[in-house]
Formats: sequence, structure tokens, C-alpha cells
Amino acid sequence: MVFGDFNIDLLTKNKTLRKYKQILNESGHKILNKINKTYCTRDSSTKKSILDHASSNLKGEHFSMTIINSSMTDHKQIYLQINKLKPPPKLRLHYEIIDYKSLYTAMESSGIEDMSNNYSELEAKIKQSLEKYKVLKTKVLNPPQKDWINNNIITGISQRNQLWIQHKNDPKNESLENQFKKTKENIAKLIQDSKNSYYYKLFTDCAKNSKKTWSLINNLAKNKIKQNVGPSKLLVDSKLVTDPNEICEIFNRYFSTIGSILADRIPKKYHDTTTQCLHTTQNNIGKELITLEPCSVDEISKIINDLDPNSSSGIDKVSTKVIKCLKNLISKSLANCLNKLMVDGEFPDTLKIAKVTPIHKSGLKIDPGNYRPISVLPIISKILEKILHRRLLNYLDSFNFISERQYGFRAKNNTTAATIDLMTKIRDNIDNKNIVLGVFIDLKKAFDTVSHKLLLEKLIKVGIKGNALKMFKSYLTNRSQVVKIDNVESSALPVTYGVPQGSILGPLLFLIYINNITELGLNGHLTLYADDTCLFYFEKNVHDAIARAQEDLKILFEWFQHNLLTVNITKTCYIIFKAKNKIIPLHDPLTIDNIPLEKKTYEKYLGLRMESGLTWNKQIDYIKNKISSLVGSLRNISQCIPKKLRFSIYNSLVKSHLLYLIEIWGSAGKTKLQELQRLQNRVIKTLFRYPYLTPTHKIFKETKLMNISQLYVYNTCILIGKIIDGTIHTNLTFTKKCHITKRSLRRPSLLVLPKTRTNYARKNITYEGVQLYNKLPSHIKNVSSFNGFKSQLSKYILETTH
Repeated sequence: MVFGDFNIDLLTKNKTLRKYKQILNESGHKILNKINKTYCTRDSSTKKSILDHASSNLKGEHFSMTIINSSMTDHKQIYLQINKLKPPPKLRLHYEIIDYKSLYTAMESSGIEDMSNNYSELEAKIKQSLEKYKVLKTKVLNPPQKDWINNNIITGISQRNQLWIQHKNDPKNESLENQFKKTKENIAKLIQDSKNSYYYKLFTDCAKNSKKTWSLINNLAKNKIKQNVGPSKLLVDSKLVTDPNEICEIFNRYFSTIGSILADRIPKKYHDTTTQCLHTTQNNIGKELITLEPCSVDEISKIINDLDPNSSSGIDKVSTKVIKCLKNLISKSLANCLNKLMVDGEFPDTLKIAKVTPIHKSGLKIDPGNYRPISVLPIISKILEKILHRRLLNYLDSFNFISERQYGFRAKNNTTAATIDLMTKIRDNIDNKNIVLGVFIDLKKAFDTVSHKLLLEKLIKVGIKGNALKMFKSYLTNRSQVVKIDNVESSALPVTYGVPQGSILGPLLFLIYINNITELGLNGHLTLYADDTCLFYFEKNVHDAIARAQEDLKILFEWFQHNLLTVNITKTCYIIFKAKNKIIPLHDPLTIDNIPLEKKTYEKYLGLRMESGLTWNKQIDYIKNKISSLVGSLRNISQCIPKKLRFSIYNSLVKSHLLYLIEIWGSAGKTKLQELQRLQNRVIKTLFRYPYLTPTHKIFKETKLMNISQLYVYNTCILIGKIIDGTIHTNLTFTKKCHITKRSLRRPSLLVLPKTRTNYARKNITYEGVQLYNKLPSHIKNVSSFNGFKSQLSKYILETTH
């Protein structure tokens, strides 16, 4: 616990406060003050401030802080009450295990391999056998305790305490004092050794189970007590609900009706018109998908092999492990059944029931709106959906239906491709003396508000007909869901809007639904990542950009309403990107439906914090905050972790944050990058147990880890290699320098540098990235395999750069 007058105002956001918070994070401390003017500790006539702070690195405690007025000083008093959380009572966990060997033997003798093509019979057979070979088990869950505490430690602590009492009663007895100190040291060492041994065994035992390993790491490193329990109360219509069954029903009503509620708020005149939402230039494509290609036994087997064995089972309780266990027995029958379903155009109703778990996002836990649904569908549903997805996607790809402006849920596309294309275009335009206006449109529950009627009409428009259309119609209709929290389950409710969450087909169907937004003839440059929608305008003056954007927003708002998609106007915003010395005159605000949009200086898009001046300060500060909170926790657990696992922890908890979109923000100013570099140094020293004064070059040499600069060079060159090889799709093009060679090279030795005017364009991958790539030795660029290219590149960077 730390208390004091730190003379740092928690209400004033500045560099000093950021540094202070980073220091606390690195020590594992959390500020206990409520950051609100109501709880200020100094209240002058001109300003309210919080200068007196309390922080703690304790876990498992509940803190209650009160601010009390004082007549002795102009600072108020802090009263902090610490209530240790009551340990949960012993719980009896009832669970089922399956006798897989007996299940397989019974199914093998039942003749399931030669069953008819009736899916209902196959499903019933699997469920009956599963029920027969389930064994009910009960496990008593003890309250959390420090498991490394043993009888020797307890006895030793008792002896130490007795010696302390004797020493206090006879302080001049040096022999007694020395005996106490020695016992104290021995107990401290005994506790540490026992703790290290305990966690080492835990890590070793779960080394082959990544899920258990990361659960253990997160529990230790993130200093959190994980509680896998649902909300115990909800506030609905000013009424506090505590009954678990009613809580499940409330969540189910909320999740299942959110789509229809949002659709009903859109004016009725938009519900019955389809001209706008069906507009497409691809009407007469000359192709049709009438029948679905049958699946083979081999295809079914491969899909089952690819299923995640640790994924949750659906409402039918048929797990992935069961399907994998029975794969050789059921693949033939399952292929026959699924082929029959595709011919008949029927998607079984039992495969359309979702099991939903509410997960808290942020805000008050008593508000159902602050939870998101995690849906799990039956495993066999995923198999059938995978088959349908392949056939539908192959058909759409045969005439390039999905727009190139769409980066989400597409092969060879990811957030890196979307953001690198966007940032290159923004920087090039600033280099050409333009201002760039970016509009970021937020849609409310976009996937949940898809109209089934409109989606089916759009499928018809792109040539989906006959039994294929009948199958997709069956897939969308008569869907339902139940909410399950702990062991409590709600009744089933119908879902009449939205593409199924947690499904294989859902994302592709959404891309079809929103695709013709790219054909509205908008003035701006449209970029989509699933439902994340943004528009960019490149103009010489802000007034022209605002005028063109305003025209587009009117068209877009109409289109969204025709498609029953709801724009969240309060979260929709815009940014003006410009050169540092360019002055933007006063201008009219952008509006949607006559409501002004918020003008921001930065906005988060696909995890990238885009600032108007493209400094990347916000992005780097975010990464620093994510990593700094780990330093204190890692210091406490590093000695408990096997050496080999330290690299896995570093890669998962640190490197993953450093790598995300480093190809873009890695070109930031040196001063800002040095702040992040110093933090990376501290993390590595802490995790790998290097003394504080160990030279930086030594820790990187011995661990063979890359620093920030090396990671930037490595990832940038890898991205250029992927673009050249065509393994990632972007709108960037690299021009080869002409030279004569006797043999065909996999990758060009040199790329042409584009002409630039300012550092804005020189920070692009097309310029700075090309410079880095051109410096690579030819033998690295000409490695035949891409994995070989990565390996040689990594070795070269570690050996030649610092």
C-alpha cells in the first residue's frame, strides 16, 4: 500500500501523469482513487484536483475510499477501508466424462457406417449412444489457497513468531536475536523454494496443454483472480433482478430481439423498398448457382480433422472430441446425410439452436446492454456450414463478386493490408499538399440487424437459385437460441434478424449483404473491414472535402436505412489529417440526419490509433500501457517459470503487442520509440532475470530477441516479400529496377524508390520500406521458399543491426 501527497493531479492528463501511471503499472500497483472531480482532494477557488493518492498491488481485496474535508489543511483527508473478499464456499462441481473406448465399440457394432441418408436417424443414434456412455462425476472445489504452503513452512513460521516474541521480551539477548534472524531467513528461503517448486511442477505438468499453460500464465502475470461466474444481478426497468433463471431470460430476450428492435426504429417507408439495397452493377453476371456440389467422405474427414478439439460443445452436448473419436465410423454416413440435405435444400432445425453466453464488455455489470453474446452452435452444424461456405465462396470468387474495397474475412487480406493501403494513400496525399478528411462510421449491432428477407433477395440477385437458394433460406429461417449461465439455462427464443453469431457462414453472408455499398458512386475513397466503414477525401482545401463528404453521408445514410442497418451517430466521427504547418480554416461541421458529428484529433481504426498529425504517440502510449502493467507482475513470477516457457510468455504477452501493425507505427519519431525501447529492455531483464545494470546489447545477444528497430525492419521486409509473392493482397505496387541476370529470381534484387517531397511520404512502406528491402543481400531475397526467406532475414538482422 502506498499513500501520499504526490503533487500530481490525476484529473490533468499530461506527460507527467502518463509517466507516473507507467511507474505504478511497472510496480504492479493500481490507483485506488476515483478519477472524478467529485472525489477531488484539493478544492481551490479556481480548480479541483486529486493530488493525494493511494495505490496498492494487493489482490483479493476490496477497497472503499472516502474523501473527508479537513479544517487543518487545504488538502482533504483520505479514508480507505479495506475489506478482504470472503473466500467462496466449497462448491460441488457436477460434470460428465465419456467412456470413449466403449462408445466407439458400441457405435462400431451398431452398423452406423452403413446407415441410410436420413440425418435425423444419424443424429439420434449418436445422442443415444453418447447418453449411454456418459459417467457423472462430482468434484469438490476448494477455495483458492497458497498451495505451496506445507506443514514444514507452517511449523517454521510458528517457531519464527515464537522467537520474535522472546526477542521482544529480551532485546539485549544477542544469541536470541541471531537465532531469530537465522530462522527468519531460513523460512523466507523455504517459502520461496516451495513456491518455485510448486509452480515449476504446474508449468511442467501442463506444458503439452497450451490452454492450461496460458490460463496459469494469465492468472500469475496479470495479477488477477479469475472468476468464471455470470452476473448475480441485473437492473431492468428500475427493478433489481437476482433470480438466476430470470437473469438468463432477460439476457435471452435482449440478445434475440436487438435486431428487430433496431429495425423497427427505422422509418417504415424504408422497410418495403428494395431498389436501393439491391442496386448492383453485377446483375447480369451470366452465372447461376442452382445445385450444390456433393461432398465426399474425404472432405468430411478433413473438415473433422481441422476442428479444434478444445472448442465448446453446442446445446446438443455433442463435443468435437466425440466427433473426432467417431470420425472413421460416421464420415461415410454423414457425407450421405449432408448430401441428401443439400439436394432437398433443408438445414436441420436441431443445428440452428445457438447456446449463448453473456460476456461483460465494460461499464456497469448490472446493465444487460454492457454484455456481448458469445454463441456456440452444434459441431455438426459447423461441418455442414463449412461445406456450404466453400461452395458459395468458390461461386462468388468465379466472377470476383466481393469488392476489393472489402478487407474483412477474405483470403490474403487482414488488418495489415487494410491499414497499410489506407496510410500509404493518406501520406501520399499530404505529400502532394492535400488535406485528408477521414470519416469513421459506426454501425449498431450490424451483424445482428441483417434482414433475412433482404439477404435472400440479394442472394437471388447474384444468381443463387433452385435448391441452393432453398438451402440458404432454410439456414436463415426458424433459428433460435438459449442463454446459459453457469448451470442455469433459459427457454428457447426465435431469432428473426441477423446472421448467426459464432457461425462459419455468417461473415460471408454479411459481406454479400453489404457488398453493393461499394457501387453507390461515392465521392470518397471507401474502405471496409466487415462492418467497419470509413471514407476518405483528398482535397486542396477543407471546404471542398466537407462538401463532398456531406453529399456522400446523405447517400450512405439512405442506403443504410434501406438495408435496415442503424448508424450510431454519437460514435461516428471525422478527422482532418494534414501537414504540421498547414492551417485549417473554420468550416461547417459534418452532419448525419442534421445531427453534427464529433470532430476528433485521433480515432482507433482496426486497433490503430490514427492521429491527425500521424505522430503515432497515442499508439505507442497504448502499447506502453499494455506492457508496463506486466513488468511488476513478471518480476514476481519469473523465478517460478521454466526457462523455456519464458520465451513463450514474452511472445504472447509482450511481442504480440509490439508486432501489431509495427510496419506502420514503427516509422514514428526516435524519441517516442526510445521510450518503448526502454520499456522492452526492462521487460526482458525482468522476465529473464538479468540484473538491472546488465548492458542492453548483452540481453538481446544472449536471448536472440529483436529490439524495436529490428522488429520494424524484419516485419516491413516480410510484408514487402509477401506483397511481391502475392500471399497478401494490397493495392500497393513495387516496380523492379531493370537489370540483366542469367537466371530467374524469385524476388527482385532492387525496387524503384518513388519520388517524394516530404517526410510524410518517406515514412511509407513504398519508400522507407523499399530502402530497407534494397539493403538486404541478394542471397536472402533469392531464397526459394518463403520460410527460408524469413529464416535468413531473421539471422541477418540479428547479426548486423543493433
